Amino acid sequence: MRKLIIILILANSLSALAQKPLFDHPIKVLDHARFIANYTLIFNEDSLNLNVNRKEDFLLFLGEYINLFIGKDSYYFKLNGRNITSREQLQQFVNEYAAKGVYSRFSWEFLKNYPNGKMTCYHHLTTGPFLYEEDLNLFDWQLTDSIDTIAGYPVQMATTDFGGRSWIAWFSPEIPFNDGPYKFNGLPGLIVKVYDTRMHYVFELKDIEKPDHEIAIEFYREELF
Repeated sequence: MRKLIIILILANSLSALAQKPLFDHPIKVLDHARFIANYTLIFNEDSLNLNVNRKEDFLLFLGEYINLFIGKDSYYFKLNGRNITSREQLQQFVNEYAAKGVYSRFSWEFLKNYPNGKMTCYHHLTTGPFLYEEDLNLFDWQLTDSIDTIAGYPVQMATTDFGGRSWIAWFSPEIPFNDGPYKFNGLPGLIVKVYDTRMHYVFELKDIEKPDHEIAIEFYREELF
């Protein structure tokens, strides 16, 4: 079913494909990634069966002023699709991704613009893009005295309520970014792990790397920035 959803999304692009790249939208480079934090999300789709979990990888591009959080498969899907210029290439592209079982359960992207205190939320739907803006200051964090070590980093615990759930976050003051996975941000250090108390969603940092080449943080809805 999820493969079909990706194929439907791609098929919607066929009518607009007129000898130009599939993702040939007006793109504005907003920043460049100084570091890339790699996260894994372990999530439960059936609250009645907590023994069945799925896993998905995400990327947090950390720029000077703007950060981007996006699914790893979604990021490379868009990146690789930019060279498509014909219906034949598109069909081959669709077939290859369907055969590999490459799909994302989560179709969102979050651009966090720290200078203006706003976050742009972008969802890919079969009917087209859905986009809205929120304030970055969404969280009322309560810092605790609990400390630990996660992914090799010393971390401190904080708690908050968000989206109808209670969350526990572990952040590292040694990593000087007040950001984290999904919409989470606002702690004095990068969020290394965050999860809801029912353990339905668990984001955890795998590693953080410094790119060896220039990687743009970009968005194709130029008029928003």
